[in-house]
Amino acid sequence: MGRKGKVSFEEKTRIVEMYLNGICSQEDCARIAGVTKTSVQQWIRKYETFGIEGLNT
Repeated sequence: MGRKGKVSFEEKTRIVEMYLNGICSQEDCARIAGVTKTSVQQWIRKYETFGIEGLNT
């Protein structure tokens, strides 16, 4: 299976906020975004460390 294109800043923000608000688990959020659980974990870590701007990469 090939790689999906880069996930937008808006989508990363939406996914991280869904996780932090208890709407989905990391695994479920990853499935929704079409990425790995590791990617979601990295987004969460960046968000918690740098705030919303941490997702703008």
